[in-house]
Amino acid sequence: MYGVKIMLFQFRWFLLVTTFLLMSCSSGEKQGADNAERHLKSAKIYEKQGQFRAAMLEARNVIQLTPDQPEGYEVLAGIYNKIGAFSLTISLLEPRSVESPSIDIPLAEAYIASKKYRSAIGVLEPLIGSESVNGMAILVERLSAEAYLYLGDTDKFDLRLKTLQAMPEGEHTALYLEAARALSEQKVDEAQRYLTKLVALDAQAFDALTLLGDISLFKNDLSGAEGFYTDALSTLNNADIMLADKVFVLRRLIEVLIRLGRSTEAYAYQKLLSDANPDSYAAQQKFDDAMQLYTEGDLNGAAALLKELREQFPQDKGSATLLGVVAQKQGDNELAAQLFDEYLDAETVAPSIIQAAALAKFGAQKSDEAVAMLKAAAEQQPDSAGILATYGLALVELNRDLGEATKILERSLALDPNQQRLRLALASSYLQRGNQEQALAQLKKAYTEKPQDFLIQQAYYRTLLAVGKREVLEQELSKYRNANPTSAKAYFFAGWYEFEQKDVKAAIKSFEEARKLDDAMISGLAHIGLAQSYEAEGELESAAQIWQQAIKNNPASLQAYSNWVRVLQKSKQLESAIPRLNKMALPGEYWQPDFARAKIYQRFGKLSEALESAKAALVKASSNPVVEILLAAIYQESSMQSLTAGDVVSARNALLKSIELAPDNISYIANLIKIELDSGNVAAAQKILDDLTSESATLDVKHYLQGMIHERGGDGVAALVSYRAAWAIKPSDLMGDAIFNLLRTDSLRPELAADFLHDWVAVLPQSVKPLLYLAMFAQSENNTTEAERLYLEVLERQSNVPAALNNLAWIYADRGDKRALETAKKAYDLAPKSPAIMDTYGWLLVKSGELKAGHDVLVAALAAAPQNKDIQDHVAFAKAQLK
Repeated sequence: MYGVKIMLFQFRWFLLVTTFLLMSCSSGEKQGADNAERHLKSAKIYEKQGQFRAAMLEARNVIQLTPDQPEGYEVLAGIYNKIGAFSLTISLLEPRSVESPSIDIPLAEAYIASKKYRSAIGVLEPLIGSESVNGMAILVERLSAEAYLYLGDTDKFDLRLKTLQAMPEGEHTALYLEAARALSEQKVDEAQRYLTKLVALDAQAFDALTLLGDISLFKNDLSGAEGFYTDALSTLNNADIMLADKVFVLRRLIEVLIRLGRSTEAYAYQKLLSDANPDSYAAQQKFDDAMQLYTEGDLNGAAALLKELREQFPQDKGSATLLGVVAQKQGDNELAAQLFDEYLDAETVAPSIIQAAALAKFGAQKSDEAVAMLKAAAEQQPDSAGILATYGLALVELNRDLGEATKILERSLALDPNQQRLRLALASSYLQRGNQEQALAQLKKAYTEKPQDFLIQQAYYRTLLAVGKREVLEQELSKYRNANPTSAKAYFFAGWYEFEQKDVKAAIKSFEEARKLDDAMISGLAHIGLAQSYEAEGELESAAQIWQQAIKNNPASLQAYSNWVRVLQKSKQLESAIPRLNKMALPGEYWQPDFARAKIYQRFGKLSEALESAKAALVKASSNPVVEILLAAIYQESSMQSLTAGDVVSARNALLKSIELAPDNISYIANLIKIELDSGNVAAAQKILDDLTSESATLDVKHYLQGMIHERGGDGVAALVSYRAAWAIKPSDLMGDAIFNLLRTDSLRPELAADFLHDWVAVLPQSVKPLLYLAMFAQSENNTTEAERLYLEVLERQSNVPAALNNLAWIYADRGDKRALETAKKAYDLAPKSPAIMDTYGWLLVKSGELKAGHDVLVAALAAAPQNKDIQDHVAFAKAQLK
């Protein structure tokens, strides 16, 4: 065998192999084996007879009895390779529990079949020229040459080829390698000549026959291909498990016969494959169906089939990897990252897969892991332009090691100069380091190479404007306009620059011209520019009309709906949004209109209508995470609305639906726990915490929720312990509030509360909350000077704190400061429904002589807090003054 089937054999046959292996394992190991030599002899006899199942059992017995000897491993790995179970060979031999050339060679074969060429070289290099390989020297040379050829190391390939040519029995292998090199250089006729010569020397040369068949198929010589594949098939022995070689040739013959119109014969071979193992054949069909669904964009359908395959074949890399890609596209980054961690091999991964894996890790907030994974892949595949590009782009995006990112991206460009968009990332890297000239040089180069690439053109123009190169920009715009007088892009960029220069009327004219021309992408962008221009001119209705047209042109653009709603709100016409949207009569298959309706209804508090629209969007969007998040948020609002109305059951049910849609949103879980605690169901709250936060909550949040449960259960000490544990992990105002409120209760030592506030200030120096509490402490002790200082410090940091303004107003009022009423009014404007703030403002209005206005505010305050004695007294006083 010359190994071509190893190179051409596809991973999909692993499903077939796995099924047979499971059947073999199910027969169990022979009991009472006490003679390894006897088992080894039996294994070899069974293997020679084609009884692979029995041979594998005997080989495992040998390994069990003599785990430090190579013979059993050699037989078992050899069978694994023959049936295409290369991953099992690697799992068996990679631990290297036994050192021997007899097992290094099958390991190298498995590595090459799995495209792990560097790993193969690592195993083979110590064997080259070694006396220990004995009669396997030609095989070592051939495998080494194949690995070097795939890695593009032509010098080392030539060295191995020359060595083979000098060996007495190396001619056949050398001819095969000459053909392999010719094919790698696209010299098909030359390869065919080498292979024809080889077959003339050895009519049983399986690899040469299959390659000749492939070449004939490539040249559309179907009769010739059939002859070569049939001859190749005749060289194979029969076995109780179909060999990988046989599966490969049968697949090729089926393809040839179908193309020849001989479907009946093709079906016979197809039946031979399916009858060899019905479960495996059905699994392969299911995988093909899943791939087809994925290609068509049906991610849910593909995921369902792949999950079924995962249950049947949990070790199958193909279905696991595709499921990872599907999960990433569906937004399930945790599942995708888990699958990629388990099955992704940095040495063999394709650029598209590594990109999906990196996106999944970034989406799962695991950027360090993403960078480490990309670095490993770049080290294992240093000549992969795609992988290098992905790694370099990630470093630039994360603003990490920009010097290294620049080198990586430049190497990727050197390997594939067509990737001119990489220069955008290089330019970004240079700009982040303050090197404008280098950044502009990269953009200029990209623009020169790809002048019609919109992203490159846009980045170049924008950067010129950003760094103040207006003259150069105007020259470039003029040059492009003169070279492309009827181009929509020329008008669009003219409009963009005019808008940036505040010449809005000219921009409107340019954008109007751009959207008239036949360029769908530029027309869409021109709509955006036109709408922004009308808005800048204050023509809000015109802007709204343009956004409506943009929605009609592309009903899938969520950004268009968002901008349209924003403009309507700005023009105080938001109430017209639903009628306008309905009047557009957009195609029913789009989920975005329902999504927009749901958000509009949500703004108006019409939660029933919002729920119906969001549900309709979800049906059409097929589990789109964006829609699920919105629907979960609406259920959450509905829950709070029901709770306000006293309907605890409906509130609980709505919140459970929120959690079902967004299980990782800890705020929903916390609210559900609060509902149970408010209802007195402490045990139920504890069960929710135990059941629902195993994965979704971080440890600090779990401690906080546990403290809340302890506090409601009356165990203040345990609550304080939990709150302090949360504070120790991740201090926050939320945790600080919980600790402070507990400490200032009578049951615990209230004098510790003030001490904790100083700790809070030290740990979170930017927080205003502890300062606010310290100010209240000072005010309660009549230390108004300190209280005023602290309130002013709070307001200097954050000007819109109603409590600080309200309490400061009282301090001013007590000493007759005219700023009292003005300060109280600011607090009232920020919190017009707070009884305490209404009371302060109303009372100060009365005291300043504005009796009617003050009376009305105080009456509203009393309605909000009818049991408040201070407000009752203030209302009575105001009424008496009005008489």
